[in-house]
Amino acid sequence: MTETGAASDSSANSMTIINCPMCEWEIPGEQGETIKTCAECGADLSRWTARKIQPPPIPVKVESSDGWYFARQAARFSLAAPFVAMAVNGCSREEVRSNRVAMMIVGGTTILLIVSGFILGVIALVRTKKCGREGIFGKAIAGVCINGLFIALMLIGFHGFTKYYIELENDRQKQRTIQRPW
Repeated sequence: MTETGAASDSSANSMTIINCPMCEWEIPGEQGETIKTCAECGADLSRWTARKIQPPPIPVKVESSDGWYFARQAARFSLAAPFVAMAVNGCSREEVRSNRVAMMIVGGTTILLIVSGFILGVIALVRTKKCGREGIFGKAIAGVCINGLFIALMLIGFHGFTKYYIELENDRQKQRTIQRPW
């Protein structure tokens, strides 16, 4: 019991008033938490009665569900993919030179990085209409341009390589027929 005649309920952290602090009138137990004024002297007991206040809700940081985060990550990947592909290709060139399977794996990884960077860059550009341009548009444009350039060079190089390979095979065939006339 406190000096004012109120007892605290430790389990609910609420204060139940037992006596009026002005006239010491005994308040019935069932009215201890809900009484507003003293019936004997008319004193305002609202500041002595417990108020159940709900705590404020815990703020939860939720990423926006409009795809802004995905678009930003896609733009970053689009910009980084060709440089990662060049690094993978450059760092592994000496180790895989004599192994055909390893060369195919490294080449496939490089192509996969560049093509996926191009596709994700286009997706990020499309998402800028819905999510806004900030932090997305420039990286996505740069990634699409660089990856597109590499894809164009690969296609031109593949076409030139196949043309060269066909001519080389034709020359070998001619040499075989010249050496063996029968």
